[in-house]
Amino acid sequence: FTKEEFEKAFGLLSGERQNAVLRMRFENDRKRSVLGEYLVRNAVFEEFGVNQADLIIRRTENGKPFCENVPIHFSIGHSKDLVVCGIHNSPIGVDVEFIRPLDLRITRFACTEKDLEFINCGEDQKEKELRFFRLWTAKEAFIKFHGGVLADLKSVEYEDIKDRCQVIEVDGYIATVYTEE
Repeated sequence: FTKEEFEKAFGLLSGERQNAVLRMRFENDRKRSVLGEYLVRNAVFEEFGVNQADLIIRRTENGKPFCENVPIHFSIGHSKDLVVCGIHNSPIGVDVEFIRPLDLRITRFACTEKDLEFINCGEDQKEKELRFFRLWTAKEAFIKFHGGVLADLKSVEYEDIKDRCQVIEVDGYIATVYTEE
């Protein structure tokens, strides 16, 4: 994402979104945020022929982005150096995480007892971490699907949503797509 590409993509954002991006503390967060929306604009152009500048993206009260003038649903996720977006004709939630060593004490903030059982079935620390990221991305994708906020993570049990999740693991990342179709 060159400086020129960033400026072009930034110029396509609404004034409200531009202000939100400028308030972000870190440059990488600003880049990922702009790139995510740019991916959506490109995909909508490819699929529907809608000019990138003509696409109107708004946000719900909870911050879930939606297309105001094209009948599609989308979700964006980013982690480290990767930005992903999912586009569908019905609601969708997408999340991605870079798989990394983790202090599993974090699980008490995001996991139910059943979730902890799933994680602890891992044979070693690495497998437990992978199970955690699988669970975490599924929960985030589910919550994004519903337009909720991440504070809701403990209210969702992985066991209840895992069958509606598509999981992709590649190059040290795990991405999850949640739909109800």
